[in-house]
Amino acid sequence: MDKPEVDEDREIVFHYSRSARLAKASERVRQLADEGKQRKPTLFGTLTATKPLAFLFLAIIMLSVTAAVMGFLLPPENRIEIAGNRFTVSAFRYQGSTYVVIKKAAPRPGAATGTLMAAAGGSNAGDEGRYAGSFSVDERGEQEFRFAMDGEVEDFAVLVEFGGVRKTLRARAE
Repeated sequence: MDKPEVDEDREIVFHYSRSARLAKASERVRQLADEGKQRKPTLFGTLTATKPLAFLFLAIIMLSVTAAVMGFLLPPENRIEIAGNRFTVSAFRYQGSTYVVIKKAAPRPGAATGTLMAAAGGSNAGDEGRYAGSFSVDERGEQEFRFAMDGEVEDFAVLVEFGGVRKTLRARAE
């Protein structure tokens, strides 16, 4: 600090010397100033540096694990299984109508046969579509049951009754 340092390129005058300041500083300050010896913190270290950050990190991990487990354990809304038969529903819109397809996958051994009762309904901005009907489920492999609903329905639900069990399938028309 005895003499000012001058940057000749920009003609800026510095009124202190870093080396002189560090010579008078404590050992801890000198260690912090020495960039070559510092180790960068790890990602986990920065995420858990304080108690609030550690709590937030743990909460995010727990929510992520819960969402993953629920997604794994819960079936999609457009798929159900009744009495050994797996059913899925899909739909598409064409020329003012919504066409719904209920697919039955190959049944498991000992799967029930009989009549599948289906009632579908949905609404989209005032347009309403409804359907009620029945289909024969037998021991053959895969089967498809198709029907049309009046109006271009975007979201709909199909109430399925088979073997005395009622379940709901939900889907969105493509």
